[in-house]
Amino acid sequence: MDGNVILAIGILVVIVYKLSKKATLSAPVKMVQDDKSDRLAKGQEDYEDITYSACQLRDRELRGLALALQKRGKRIMTYLRQHPQALPAARQFLDYYQDRTAALLRQCVTLEQTELNNPETQKILCQTKETLQDFTLAYEKQFAKIMNLQLNDMEAELKVARHMLEGDGIEQGMGTQMVEMEEVPVKPAEDNNWQTAKKIGVAALTVLGAVGLYKLLGNKKDAPKE
Repeated sequence: MDGNVILAIGILVVIVYKLSKKATLSAPVKMVQDDKSDRLAKGQEDYEDITYSACQLRDRELRGLALALQKRGKRIMTYLRQHPQALPAARQFLDYYQDRTAALLRQCVTLEQTELNNPETQKILCQTKETLQDFTLAYEKQFAKIMNLQLNDMEAELKVARHMLEGDGIEQGMGTQMVEMEEVPVKPAEDNNWQTAKKIGVAALTVLGAVGLYKLLGNKKDAPKE
């Protein structure tokens, strides 16, 4: 076989190998991105479902609970859209708590539409209210869990900053002392002179006005009666 042909085949094999390796490496990354997008989309769908149910419920207590959970869910969903890297920490919130909230509220809307008022229905509604009340606390704990990632990053950054400051001989609290030592800006002398002149002018006008008023009243008093 000709040497050039062998060389061409070898180059082709290398190119195919590199392309296949690149595709293999990029596939998991794409799968992770798709998984995050799907989870966020599902979470948004559940949030909108909760919002809709809150508008449909007639029971005041149930509607109040739905709105409270919707408000907390909005904060979490807004944060996740802005910080998608926190989605892994939000798995339990998205896959269970918000999902179950949406499902329970849908069922409550359905029960209200049936207009059944028997003991069994009232018992289920009462248990649902108690569960949703506990869900409000779970939402807060889940948000704190989601935020831990950012808090840990901030803590690490602050430790690095403190290390750098100490390396420059800046001890903790020295900045506060510097701020307290800063002088309050003084107004320029021209502004002070203008304010003084303005006050004097106002005072002079007040005096002149009072004198004029006094003379006017005096003239009227001394004028002969007809």
